[in-house]
Amino acid sequence: IILALGAASLQPLPMDGDSPTAAYDATDGCSRLKAARSMFSEEAKRLQFKSSSDPLAEQTDVLHYRLEFEIDPTAEYLDGGNTMTVNALIDGVTVFHFWLHSAMSINEVRVEGRTAAWRRLDTEIVEVELGRSFARNEIFELEVLYEGSPVSGGWMSIVFDHQHGIPVVSTLSEPWFSYTWWPVKEDSCDKATGELLITVPEELTVVSNGVLAGVENAGSEKHRYHWLTDYPMSPYLFAFSATRYNTFGDYYVHSRGSMPVDFFVYPDSDTAQNRALWRLSVEMLATFGDLYGLYPFIDEKYAIYQFPWGGGMEHQTATGQGGFWEDLTAHELAHQWWGDMVTCATWSDIWLNEGFATYSEALWLEFKSGVSDPYALRAAMSLR
Repeated sequence: IILALGAASLQPLPMDGDSPTAAYDATDGCSRLKAARSMFSEEAKRLQFKSSSDPLAEQTDVLHYRLEFEIDPTAEYLDGGNTMTVNALIDGVTVFHFWLHSAMSINEVRVEGRTAAWRRLDTEIVEVELGRSFARNEIFELEVLYEGSPVSGGWMSIVFDHQHGIPVVSTLSEPWFSYTWWPVKEDSCDKATGELLITVPEELTVVSNGVLAGVENAGSEKHRYHWLTDYPMSPYLFAFSATRYNTFGDYYVHSRGSMPVDFFVYPDSDTAQNRALWRLSVEMLATFGDLYGLYPFIDEKYAIYQFPWGGGMEHQTATGQGGFWEDLTAHELAHQWWGDMVTCATWSDIWLNEGFATYSEALWLEFKSGVSDPYALRAAMSLR
């Protein structure tokens, strides 16, 4: 992740008016340091302690999330549900904890299709009585029906914005703020596969993790986008963005075949120069593949989408970027290996994610010609 910072706090960049690219200095190491330090705000530390100290967390393994909701961009409202497929890791599991911000209303919780008793422990955690004891390796489904106006946390974990009069709804949940907009076991060590089925006004396009399984007419001038991924993913990497996008694509050809590389750009930013800058990611996939091994999500896709933050965020298989800078694109792509496939267990180790991604910017400049250029490497490293 690289984020542009204002003088006082992290904010999404305004989409009406000045270009978002003007707010980010690609060589500003100080801003990167501040962005990393912001991970360790008192609130983030509190949430990390809460997650790591929950005695129930190690009793279960979430295998799959099926998250389905409708967005009302005007009312800034979400209404839907999440079905979690959960494996019991020990004998005698009778209680399950998930996180959902208290600003969101819970309409019902079901376990194996039956209404379950639940209670809110605090602003974040909800405790569910499972109705019976589950044995080790027994799998159950827990469904949460919920709705409300999300309260954003962290770097603004969900944003309702506009780009030239068109609604934009985007998420960025790192490090502990997925629970502000969806019910989740907030544990970065518990990776799960997932589906996101998102209904929006028909003029909007939704981009998310994994592959697009389909787009359906949802009635009343609405469409439902169904994205799914078979690669396990940490909760903070589940993400979506919905707005009016121009789309274009390419393919990364590799030893096993080819993989789509898709791009989602605001219409006013859709220029030949910007397209060319983002298309460099296809060459970067080959360069990093030679250095680190084949792109880790090769059976799905890589995508870049424009979103209302400065800098970028490496959501698994789909990176949000606020601009088109070459080193930003290299940095965020490298996170697919270092951060998404290999994920730090605690946020005190975030420097590993960021260190590898920043070094990868220099490696891209070294190898972009097709052969090693040590002078380019040293020039890039001298800027850090």
